[in-house]
Amino acid sequence: GIMQLLQKIQGGEKPKQISPRIHILRDLFYQPGEMEKKAREDCMKYFGPHVIQEFVLRKPDYKVLRGDQVEVYVDVLEVLAKFGNKAKMPRRAVLDCFHDQNIVSYSFVEFHLKSWRIQDLFDIVNKFGYLNERLAGEFHRRNYYTKATELYLKLRRYDDAKNASEDALSTQGLSAQNATKVRALWLTNKNGSKYRNIQEKLRPESRLRVFLLLCQESEYAATKNNSIISACASYFGPSTIQHTVLTSYLIHPDKIKMDPVDILRRFDKDGGPLGNISELEVLRELGHFNFVLDTPG
Repeated sequence: GIMQLLQKIQGGEKPKQISPRIHILRDLFYQPGEMEKKAREDCMKYFGPHVIQEFVLRKPDYKVLRGDQVEVYVDVLEVLAKFGNKAKMPRRAVLDCFHDQNIVSYSFVEFHLKSWRIQDLFDIVNKFGYLNERLAGEFHRRNYYTKATELYLKLRRYDDAKNASEDALSTQGLSAQNATKVRALWLTNKNGSKYRNIQEKLRPESRLRVFLLLCQESEYAATKNNSIISACASYFGPSTIQHTVLTSYLIHPDKIKMDPVDILRRFDKDGGPLGNISELEVLRELGHFNFVLDTPG
């Protein structure tokens, strides 16, 4: 069987002691990317696609010498394709195979970086544990701003994390979608700063700075600085302001002296949704927040 042939190969038998088939299997084991066409055809004939796939995928990547003896990366999908259509595999299946064998291949992941489906990218970082600047940048490029922020923060790429968060808050629609996650990335569950030194260096006009101020000092933002009120109204819109202020009120009700209804009304002086918000609406939303916070899981 195949295992006996492998034992002969790994046992280092001399060429005269082994058959041509084992010669081919040995080449498949050690240098599948450099085999001649006839040898590849014989591999498929004698051993079939599954053995070829197993042998090729025992290594995460291959390199060949080209030009001025420069090593060039050769993708495993390209190596498999040389053996014919039956030996080909989807890139995700190759990734899963590497994971099952505890093989780490940043070369393979990065070679296909722009081709992965978004769910594949999430699995690559969440399930398989890959993490580097290029992966974070790909999430950013695809407009998954909060995931990019999360990865940049893990990598201590703070300027990139700030930029990704700024993009996450760049429109009122994106702010409504991303505010909760941005808050969790930059602040503790008690509203403290996780990255105080970074936060203190944010530009005054920074959307991230204004948003974190709204989270941590909503009463101050509503009463002490008209420019912050205007910025909040312009940057985030009523739904994000309402959600943010009421979340802060629930976290530290003893810290906020004003009635949350009055705080919210101060963010809208033009008769908009916040200017007309009722106590009943606020009570309903606070009750909903409490239910969500108290629900297990």
